[in-house]
Amino acid sequence: MEQQQQPLLPAPLISSTKDDSETTSLSSFLQTSNHAIDFVRCLPFELLPLVFDSFPIENLFECMNVSPSWRYRIARSPSLWQQVTVIGDATKHDLIPKLQQSSIAAYIRQYKIIDGSEKEYSQSADLIVSGCLTRLQSLAIHGGQQYCFYDDSNSNNILQSIQHLRNTLTELELTWYGRDLSSSHLPRLSSLLSGCPSLRRLRVDMPAIRANDGGDNEKETGDTLPLFLSSINDDEHGWKLTHLQWLIGSRKATAHEFASILDTCPALTYLKLDSCKEPTSFLSLLLDRKSPKTLRYLALSAEHNKSFENHYWNDDGNVGSEEARAVKQHQHCYNLKALAIPCLNEIDWINLTNFMMMMNRIQDLTILHGDHHAFDLARLLRVYHGKQLRLRHTGLRYQYISTIHARVSFNYSSQLNRQRKTTVITSTFCRDYMVQCPWFMNQLKSSSFAVSTLSLGFSQCFILDSCLRRLLDGFPCLQEIDIDNCVLESTTLTDLIDGLAAGSEDGCSSDEETITSQDNLQYHHRHLLSLPPPMKHISFGSIPGLTDSLVATLAEIHSLKQVTLSCCYSVTDQGVRDLVDKSGIELEQVVIRDCKQVSYMTTEYIQKKLESRSRKGLAYYYDACIL
Repeated sequence: MEQQQQPLLPAPLISSTKDDSETTSLSSFLQTSNHAIDFVRCLPFELLPLVFDSFPIENLFECMNVSPSWRYRIARSPSLWQQVTVIGDATKHDLIPKLQQSSIAAYIRQYKIIDGSEKEYSQSADLIVSGCLTRLQSLAIHGGQQYCFYDDSNSNNILQSIQHLRNTLTELELTWYGRDLSSSHLPRLSSLLSGCPSLRRLRVDMPAIRANDGGDNEKETGDTLPLFLSSINDDEHGWKLTHLQWLIGSRKATAHEFASILDTCPALTYLKLDSCKEPTSFLSLLLDRKSPKTLRYLALSAEHNKSFENHYWNDDGNVGSEEARAVKQHQHCYNLKALAIPCLNEIDWINLTNFMMMMNRIQDLTILHGDHHAFDLARLLRVYHGKQLRLRHTGLRYQYISTIHARVSFNYSSQLNRQRKTTVITSTFCRDYMVQCPWFMNQLKSSSFAVSTLSLGFSQCFILDSCLRRLLDGFPCLQEIDIDNCVLESTTLTDLIDGLAAGSEDGCSSDEETITSQDNLQYHHRHLLSLPPPMKHISFGSIPGLTDSLVATLAEIHSLKQVTLSCCYSVTDQGVRDLVDKSGIELEQVVIRDCKQVSYMTTEYIQKKLESRSRKGLAYYYDACIL
């Protein structure tokens, strides 16, 4: 029989010149002993968070009951208790009383309750009032349908207890999705700031709260307004609030409340009001006031992209050196970088245009628009010089979303010289709203006098023949086009590819005529610069009508450098090979993704063909330079 192999022990980390008798005896002890090793007792304090960091709070308390050494070391690891989250019914574990009875609560920096019961909210209020959370900086309360954390009839209200955190609490988040309260029960912004003057970030999200019995808040005046700030704190510089997000579904904020926030919060960086009454009229109030100069993000009855919105919410508000120098030169809200606002009628449009003429530092603009009779995109592009423009239609249903992307480069004249800007325009609308696509193309065509280059992308759209004609006739500067998962007839797709190929042939013939008729090389060079940029990239994704003959026709677009085909199941090896064989030296890349009838051998053939062609083209260019 083969001798049973003994398990190997790890070699010692530090070599020694002494006898190995101690190592041998330790090895034999570990192999024969049945005693368990307390790894928590052996680990240093610095490594304990790596072991217990992912444990829920109830599991940490269970681990503390293992032994006195475990209890001592876990209870004295502050990093394990800095973020405490109470989820659901925590009364069965008695978590909150355990925090109050021990010294662990002094380590808590962030405390969050999600869908708590009446007992949990009451216990949390007792925990705050008792002075256990002496270092708490962030408090988040997410209420569900069971119990409302904010109730005036409850003497042990958790919001009334936050005044005991007035020197430490800097962030407060209140979320309530129940329907048991009306807008008269809303917490007052002035009460929250008076209770915690050190508060810097405040997020109130109660989208399902119902309006007053009168249906509007026109009769509310002065201190009865939830957002009105009538006085500042003892500091003469005003409240310390830097981020405010107030999302109340049916209750509309007034211009009076908006003005009071601007006057009493000079350090405000982020402001989002979900429901406003005539929000474009708020823009004139922003221009009339000298503060806050630090305001970077403003959203009034409209939403930005979530990732972009979180970027500004996590921004600490510190300005750079260039912006600090601009503070001394500008007296108004010079630093506003992002704006989201509705534009639903002609008055809204006039207010928005006048505001954009004054605020030329905005880089991201989101507009919630309705019908097109009062919306002039071409005029907006003349006064807006930012990098991102998002258009969202009011009839948008998120399960039927169509999107048009346009990357536009403009030439415009400034006070000093002629400059060039690039703006990415994104139009999002319901797929059934088919007039959006022709309207968008008409607006871009009206701005084509200053457009130098253009890239267009269509995703899940109905592309009509009228839209196609505008695309072919009105955009000589079109360089890239991307059509992904769109509905269009086979004749429309054929007309598009044939039209692009015909335009490419016209451009090449005009170049040849110029070369033969002009002997002056400098004149020919100026003529080439004046021509519109040629088509460089075409991408098709999930287009059933794309056949081999249409793919081969793409080779007639002589300026084409890249072709991308994704999920085009009607395209076979023959169409892709014809494209590569018939194209010229300009074609540099063909990308094939998930085309089931295109084999791997064809992709290898394309790669070798394009690589050999690029080497020949490089040699030809080198010889031309030598000559």
